[in-house]
Amino acid sequence: LSSPKERGWKRSSTFYEKSSIFQRLELFSLNRQSEIFNRKCLSSSDSGCENLIQLVSNSWNFDSIPSSKEPTPPAAPLPWRGFSNVWKKKSRRRNVLGMGIVVPSFSSFSSLPSYKLSRMKILCCGIFPALQRTLELKTLEIGSANRVRSVTQSVGGKATNAARVLKTLGTAPLLVGFAGGDTGEAVKQLLDEEKIEHAFIEIDRPTRISQTLLVDDADDFTELIEDCDVIASKHWKTLIKNVQALEKESDALILAGTLPAHAPQEIYRELLRATENKIVIIDTPGIPLLAALEARPTLVKINADELLKTTGISDIEEAAQDLIAQGAIAVGITQGANTATLVTQNETVRFNIPPVDIKSTLGCGDSVNAGIAFALQKGSTLKEAYLLGLACGTANAQTARPGVVELEQIAKQAQEISIQQ
Repeated sequence: LSSPKERGWKRSSTFYEKSSIFQRLELFSLNRQSEIFNRKCLSSSDSGCENLIQLVSNSWNFDSIPSSKEPTPPAAPLPWRGFSNVWKKKSRRRNVLGMGIVVPSFSSFSSLPSYKLSRMKILCCGIFPALQRTLELKTLEIGSANRVRSVTQSVGGKATNAARVLKTLGTAPLLVGFAGGDTGEAVKQLLDEEKIEHAFIEIDRPTRISQTLLVDDADDFTELIEDCDVIASKHWKTLIKNVQALEKESDALILAGTLPAHAPQEIYRELLRATENKIVIIDTPGIPLLAALEARPTLVKINADELLKTTGISDIEEAAQDLIAQGAIAVGITQGANTATLVTQNETVRFNIPPVDIKSTLGCGDSVNAGIAFALQKGSTLKEAYLLGLACGTANAQTARPGVVELEQIAKQAQEISIQQ
């Protein structure tokens, strides 16, 4: 959008200033069987109509989109506050990118000055964030001097990448973990610049540094990851208390990151126990995952290699069922560009990922976590949420920076992913 005046918007309460276009247009249903967005939910008064998301980019030019036919107003009032009168007005509608989504024109919202969107809160627990340095090179030769073309500094870590995607989707992510030293201060400053909230526990050890190498003649990235220093036991106790306090103000929790050998291997289990029946997505392999299963996480998101190594079982579906038998409610398995799988106790669903122009796979799994948490928090089914998560992950693969996604790409990928049950 350009200025609000040019689109007929009225500045009122928090409507324009605190919500993206995507939030203003609120949520519509995604018909996963036909794999296209639809307007089915508009004829229902059930709150479940918020099952999936209409993904609308701030950069779309609505004036260039042809108007659609006037839709029939729904018989039942819309479930969103303040929207019932919008569909009764004879105002112009837009058909967004031909996807079958019909939304009110911007002028329709001018009659809703008191409409206020709720802010979703998702807690992202990445215990060990990193100061990420991304180096771009033309070529990389081991044992030789290599010239670096450019260096970009940002905050790394699985939870941080997920928080970036959540912010793009319109949520209010909150990062928790440890930070210390000059690198810890740099991490906080960079997050402040990105306007991502954080509540790190200050420690006396410096935050680690991670180096990512992007080489022109390589198919994917190379990472040099520093290990984390030993953390005092008092800090681990503080982390549990902080998460327990913060999760009362949140709607979902993402636990992500591989733990070093010196960290308490049961820490994720203790953090899960600190939650009160919240949506919890855990993304970690090995002993920390197995220890956390008795606390019954909502979803274990894991890649195929890590799943097989963690369980010692050679078949993906059998390995997933083994995790479910130990306490997981569902298991989502990713395999890069290959078919992804969602396994519950009663069914297995496969998602075929469309081919895309991959720039980097760094942060793709973290983007999947964000999309899943976002959709589950809004009342979606696991299958719907997993579809959105995969769309976010695929969109992330088309950008060089982890966690940086475009809503247009997410919408496109959500339509192109096919499902086999």
